[in-house]
Amino acid sequence: MGIMDSVKDAFNDGENNDHIERAKDVANQHEDKIDAGVDRAGDLLDDRTGGRFESHVDKGQDVIQDKTGNL
Repeated sequence: MGIMDSVKDAFNDGENNDHIERAKDVANQHEDKIDAGVDRAGDLLDDRTGGRFESHVDKGQDVIQDKTGNL
């Protein structure tokens, strides 16, 4: 069993599920702030890399922004 399996197991027991649901609720309520942060982070990455990975960064931003609000 690897370390990631241990982390998954720690979050999959019944006691921690309430915290996960609460985190999902908060994330859904603040979708606009999360999306703005993702945009800022992507812009920073583009600036730091000189835009070399812009298409990859944009794709990552799109995936994350599609997930927010739907947790």
